[in-house]
Amino acid sequence: MADFKAADGTVVTEDMINGWCDALDHDEWPEGWKNRSDIVYGKPPLSVGGTATLSIKVPVAMKQKIAAEAKRHGTSTSNYVRALLAEALLAE
Repeated sequence: MADFKAADGTVVTEDMINGWCDALDHDEWPEGWKNRSDIVYGKPPLSVGGTATLSIKVPVAMKQKIAAEAKRHGTSTSNYVRALLAEALLAE
């Protein structure tokens, strides 16, 4: 078993991690853990600047291919296209 070092220098063992997992699996808060904030329900915003809808027309075959690729990557069509656009814009 390997030990890990947290960002604050605390040594974390696999036994500690297994104990935390067991507690969480039983809907219990692991001993020594502290709640740092309230629970926030729902999805986080995609951007701090807000979002806007971008509607475009593409050939049916292209839409099908995009949807298939998104599914293959385990994500939504919107998220997949958003990532493609971001990648293209960052490449400039």
